Amino acid sequence: MLELTKRHTDEELFRSLGMKDAKPRLMQYLGIPESEFILEPHVTCETIKDGDLVMLCTDGVTDMVDDAGIQAAIGDGADLSDACARLHDSVTLAGAKDNYTMLLCKFGCAKRHPF
Repeated sequence: MLELTKRHTDEELFRSLGMKDAKPRLMQYLGIPESEFILEPHVTCETIKDGDLVMLCTDGVTDMVDDAGIQAAIGDGADLSDACARLHDSVTLAGAKDNYTMLLCKFGCAKRHPF
């Protein structure tokens, strides 16, 4: 499994500001100048090959299930509906402390027919 994104989490934000403890979620940005919590977008380019499986998800998934658990739930991605159901079950069994969203996409080359 290859992670292509940079996670923009509160923990990383507070660490970048030199803070050890995060404030409660509703209070986390109070007292921090707005100019200090600007997150820059992260862009990457990768070649997608036939059969590659790509998952987009929120931190509600990755906070509850580690990379190995995500890989185990998704498996080979032969059936995306089953893979999503297994990942949903993994998040739920882990306690699902936050809302979560996931999207699995399997890429394949469409057969082209000459016209």
